Amino acid sequence: MFRIAAALTVRIRALLSYAPTNLLIAWIDGSRRHEIGAWLVLLWPAYWTATILLGLWVRDGGPGWLNLLVLLTFWNGIKFGGYGIKWLVLALTPSAFRDRKQRRLAAAAAR
Repeated sequence: MFRIAAALTVRIRALLSYAPTNLLIAWIDGSRRHEIGAWLVLLWPAYWTATILLGLWVRDGGPGWLNLLVLLTFWNGIKFGGYGIKWLVLALTPSAFRDRKQRRLAAAAAR
């Protein structure tokens, strides 16, 4: 039983690593493009609005397969909301400012 659960976990993780929003967040985090992160946070209200509108459409007699889109937009809304909180903490931490300034100075000195 544990083997099946472990194998399923590995396959789901591999599948989720190719999701477009996961690739976008990994690209921004991996390369320290936190300035872009501020704009990315603006996707959070868009996903929540889409979730509400799709949910209303399903409730009022829309096709049942839209429930999958409701779940997808809900999950992406949670993901970008969490990223927004992470970005806000990193942006407001004094050490983040100091580290960012040191990286800029080091890059300017290397040129």
